Amino acid sequence: MSKRVITISIFLCVLPALTLGLVIAYFLSDAYQSTRYQGGLSSFLAAVAALLGIYALALVISISAVRKDSRRLLGEAQEHANLNKELMSQRRELQTEVDFLSTMREALITVTQDLDAETVLQKVLELTGDIVRAKGREEIGIFKCDEDGKPVPLAYRKEGATLFGRELEKVYIDKHNVAECAEYKRLFRLADEDQLDIALPLTADREIVGVLKVVVPLEGHREEKHALAELLEQNLQNFANTVALAIKTPDLYTRTITDGLTGLYSKRHFLSQIPTYFEMARRHNEPLSMLMVDIDHFKQVNDTHGHQTGDIVLKAVAGVLKKASRLSDSVYRYGGEEMGILMPESSVREAEMTAERLRKKVESKKMTGSDKEEVRVTISIGVATFMPGMTGFQQIVEHADKALYEAKRTGRNKVCVFGAPIPQQVETSA
Repeated sequence: MSKRVITISIFLCVLPALTLGLVIAYFLSDAYQSTRYQGGLSSFLAAVAALLGIYALALVISISAVRKDSRRLLGEAQEHANLNKELMSQRRELQTEVDFLSTMREALITVTQDLDAETVLQKVLELTGDIVRAKGREEIGIFKCDEDGKPVPLAYRKEGATLFGRELEKVYIDKHNVAECAEYKRLFRLADEDQLDIALPLTADREIVGVLKVVVPLEGHREEKHALAELLEQNLQNFANTVALAIKTPDLYTRTITDGLTGLYSKRHFLSQIPTYFEMARRHNEPLSMLMVDIDHFKQVNDTHGHQTGDIVLKAVAGVLKKASRLSDSVYRYGGEEMGILMPESSVREAEMTAERLRKKVESKKMTGSDKEEVRVTISIGVATFMPGMTGFQQIVEHADKALYEAKRTGRNKVCVFGAPIPQQVETSA
């Protein structure tokens, strides 16, 4: 309350008391008796009326001042309320930004450390759900562009569950604006006040690798929904680079460790993996076997049918080896027409039986060359196994290579085990 209002309030309290005191004093005084019949009473009453007029005027001024101060106080209170609301909004935005940066950090750690594609995609979808804060009511799809540039669903999150592969065929996937987003390489957003429906292009190294599709409900009044949609769109655009990296990283890693022609693991990957297998076998005295495979007369295939047919043969043989091997075995393109198979926890007898089964499958395989002629090939296989006293993985590779040499030297299209008697077998023409 202002000093003016306080002063007037005090005056309004004092003036009535003063007036009443004067009246009482007058009636008790001798002046009252002497002026009673001489008109003095009229003068006194006029003075009292004047005082009461002054009181009424002061009362009006006081009420006006109180109202003015009340309006001012209400205005200040409204300003404080607006300021508090703005501060709360800024606090929420800052908290959202902190949460977003934390999510980005967690996503980058996942992408760079975990190279299993499904694990990466599932984690990224969960983190995208955290960004939109829909508590399981969101629908999020990650699409990868195929060789023709068409977006194909890789993973889809719906009702809190993430789906991959064949599971995607069991649910409805919202593909609205996905194809347009991939084709025109720009963001598409459906105008809707009750939900955010957005498709964002995913680019890596200036190349579009896929599309991120998000549908999430919006809550609050109209202004709040609009502000939330704008904030989520901005955060999703920033997060899209991480999603693109999640798609690209497993693909780049796969290209690094696999042979582009056959799809088998590369020799470089073989040399990075075999020391680990060897050390486990040596430390725990577990069996470890290796097959060294070579396509017989492969040069003759190239000379007769051409190098394109040679590539067809390489891919076909690689496919047989990969499909017929156990899930725990690893198949590598060792170099040229040579391929290797690492078989952990396989004894030499088990490895020999597997090698013989592979040899027969390749022998019976019919292939059609680039010249439309039928082509048949055979393979020779050398088998070696870990033996106590070995000091390095190079010894297993050397033994498998020597066994392969014996298989080719003694007729081809056969399996030889290092250190075992050489079986006699008539060479089958290839």
